[in-house]
Amino acid sequence: MAGGGGTAALHIAPGDSACGSLRHALRDAGRNNKVLSFPDDLSCGPIDPGDPASRAHWWSESFDDRDIQSQLRDFWDRLAVTDDRLIVWFGRHSARELAFFLSLTDRLGERSYDIVDVTGLQLPFHEKNEAVTRSSQAVSIVSTAGLRSLLGRERPITADEREDARRSWRRMKSENAPFRIVTDMGLVSAAADQFDPWILAQSTSEWRRVAVVIGMPWGTTRSLIGRSAISCCWRGSWCWSRVERYLPMATCGIPGRAASGCRTERSLPAAWPRPSGLLGGAGLARSGAGYS
Repeated sequence: MAGGGGTAALHIAPGDSACGSLRHALRDAGRNNKVLSFPDDLSCGPIDPGDPASRAHWWSESFDDRDIQSQLRDFWDRLAVTDDRLIVWFGRHSARELAFFLSLTDRLGERSYDIVDVTGLQLPFHEKNEAVTRSSQAVSIVSTAGLRSLLGRERPITADEREDARRSWRRMKSENAPFRIVTDMGLVSAAADQFDPWILAQSTSEWRRVAVVIGMPWGTTRSLIGRSAISCCWRGSWCWSRVERYLPMATCGIPGRAASGCRTERSLPAAWPRPSGLLGGAGLARSGAGYS
């Protein structure tokens, strides 16, 4: 493995969204540093073994258009041969970004590198065509201006941070759960039914498109409980397996409904009990969720 003693910098981004924003920030700052994007989302799916072939096999169960295996191999090969100084970007309030950081730290071993942890930093954001300053949670949602303000503020990872990250990731691997979520205690393993109450909370006795049933919990968890459950893998067969567990299929051929309506709309049985102890009554009311 290369020692990372080169003078050029290679920025490591925790995903394509963060990578694109970081490239714009570097370009706007007049820097020609390269950015390498980590192509996987380790907050979901098995991670032991976590080799490219195993991860690609898991992804193929939901998608047939992702060449994740070659992308992961290219990523790790690039890191293995580069002499550039590594700068790793991540946020601890995103399950995807934190899982990426823990995994990368375990993989790099004792190799030296710098980090930029955006968690809790007061950075500029754009909301409704207005510039505001608020606490950041993840690199992927920081504005280009915010990222540009952090260039040059990287620091070496400490020995304690390295050891804690490696210990945490090895625990995650030994548990090998379907999901990993962020809590006040950091990244923890979660069962396959972790998000089922949110699906039920957004389901009614009226027909509702699955995209709405799934999309609303995403917004609810992001706005009401912040760090918990940001970045999960509600896609493909994972999504359908949980929805089909609880909600009956719509009948095909209903006027105004797509030909594939039996796969795109679901409803909650009238007698289905309301889930309790999740966000609390006030939280559900604020989120706009309810039952008819």
